[in-house]
Amino acid sequence: MFSLFLSVILLFISQMALSADFYAMGCKPTEPPKQEVSKPAEETLPPAKKQLTKPRLSDQRIPTKKRREIKSDRYQQIAAFRMQKNAKSLMKQLKEEGYEVVMHKSVTKDKKQLYKVLVLKSQWASERKSISSETRHEDRLQRVSLEEKPAVVEKLPEEHKESQKDILYSSEIRYGSVSEKKSPEKQAVRDEEIVSEQKLASQDISPSGGVNREVAPVPQPPVQRPPEEAPLGVTGGRHWGDVFGTGGYVHPFLSVSEYFTDNALYTHENKVSDFVTTISPGIYFTAPRVHEKLLSIDTASVAPGGFSLSRYKPETFERYQTYLFYNADIEQYAKESSENTVSHNAAALFQYNLRGGLTLEVIDQFVKSYDNRATTLTNELDKYWDNLTSFTGMYDVSDRVKLRVDYSHFIVNYLADRNDFRDRNDETVSGYIFYRFMPKTSFFTQYEFVDINYDKDTLSNSREHHFFGGIQWDITAKSTGSVKAGYEKKDFTRSSIGTNNDFIYEVQINHRLTAKVSLLLKASRRTEETNISTTNYTITDSVGLGYLHRLTAKLTANLNFEYGHDKYNGDVTLNNETGPLSDHYWSGAFALQYKLREWLEAAAGYIYGRRSSDFSEFNYVTNIGFLRITGSL
Repeated sequence: MFSLFLSVILLFISQMALSADFYAMGCKPTEPPKQEVSKPAEETLPPAKKQLTKPRLSDQRIPTKKRREIKSDRYQQIAAFRMQKNAKSLMKQLKEEGYEVVMHKSVTKDKKQLYKVLVLKSQWASERKSISSETRHEDRLQRVSLEEKPAVVEKLPEEHKESQKDILYSSEIRYGSVSEKKSPEKQAVRDEEIVSEQKLASQDISPSGGVNREVAPVPQPPVQRPPEEAPLGVTGGRHWGDVFGTGGYVHPFLSVSEYFTDNALYTHENKVSDFVTTISPGIYFTAPRVHEKLLSIDTASVAPGGFSLSRYKPETFERYQTYLFYNADIEQYAKESSENTVSHNAAALFQYNLRGGLTLEVIDQFVKSYDNRATTLTNELDKYWDNLTSFTGMYDVSDRVKLRVDYSHFIVNYLADRNDFRDRNDETVSGYIFYRFMPKTSFFTQYEFVDINYDKDTLSNSREHHFFGGIQWDITAKSTGSVKAGYEKKDFTRSSIGTNNDFIYEVQINHRLTAKVSLLLKASRRTEETNISTTNYTITDSVGLGYLHRLTAKLTANLNFEYGHDKYNGDVTLNNETGPLSDHYWSGAFALQYKLREWLEAAAGYIYGRRSSDFSEFNYVTNIGFLRITGSL
């Protein structure tokens, strides 16, 4: 008797599991044959229950006029959900973007509630006009019946991402919905294009010696540091490198730029104009396959610890992620051949996520380059190499509290003997406590310790203590950023210098005003290491504004402005004149980028640079025009 009872229980559990698997895949299990029902049973069915199979309007009490407009096809359905809160969430965002939206509630044949989101057709059509017919065809979902497999919505904003079991139908969602039959390769191309557009406004301007102030939405003319990201214009195309199946992805790219500058040596007088050709080959590898560059590090040789801007919690992946990157910049001058240089940038990332909420990450970046021209007492190139290695551990204590610990080691080594006093080793330890008070927004506190040690005794070793409080948010792709401010204490080994106490802050904001317009703001105040042997350190203030506007499906405009101020602690002697040194830097740039093919892009623009110093010999003005063509496979 017991064995019979156990068999019945096991059979029941197996049937439940089988049914759950079918529903998880969006399918209905095969129903058993219906039993014959006698006539009296049919007569007992109340007429009112038959009304449940008819669509009915939502509880929002849509006016009669609006109902007629819906029935007359003035509204277009763009999505449907089984949960009302998800439909309302999408409606809220669409209303914030200026759309006229209504929700329509109905009941399916299996007596399940269905909440449909509808948008005024005239508004929806005007938004789609700028998208090419090819892109529009790829992004359009084919209508499917409710009995078929649910459509897939891949690019909804984070707060609207729902499981496939909840999203039942979507016809033309502008956040990037695709048909189920669309290949992963085509979707990866579109994803990488979006990522590339968002990153354009964050690339650096370094106009062949101009100050590198982190913000620049245009290509670098003869770069001061090879950028970690590919040159401007690199987007997804035909992916040559899917040679590892689903295991990895290789992406080579090549950029050729031609610059004309009216002040190649960045001098105050006796300006020399020149043409500069820059060839920038590069390649990156990801495993498992990810069709985008995963590592973006802002570093500078004068920044204590190496990081010129904080690197917040990176994107985490399913289980583990490997990333390798290499880029070179080969600069050739038509007249001033002694200025020819070759710069290198190699980076690597490995991240591993444990099941208990612990994430471990290690990154390494090697750079061989030179300082921005005309930022020291001479106009010579100050060549160097540096290496930054960083370890990060992140742990989710709870849904609201997260902890993070960082350790990094930074080495700087200059090639010329005149710069030996600048060689040093920095060690940095940092700790964060994050408290999430909204789904995508967190408060945090941070303590950072930097130990700075020079190889020679020309400059004094020092210890820096940083105390910060701030806020960080990642509200979908529309708005991401962080703001932090605090207090710095810098202790020098030499007692004659004393201690420096100062207010420091950092701002990083990337905001999308519309689907086509993005703004980028970066600002900071910090202490940096000096590049003049008779001074102790510098206080640096910088601000950068970037503007990106996608004019058409193929044409993009970039506008950038930057300002920087370096105030040296200590006096400088030049031409028998001694006094304090303070430098002001301005730069502006404009560029147009045109997509010739999926794998080929061209860019043209203008860059303006200026330095104003307490010593007039350091003043300069530069005007640079450039053309660039970039291909990627």
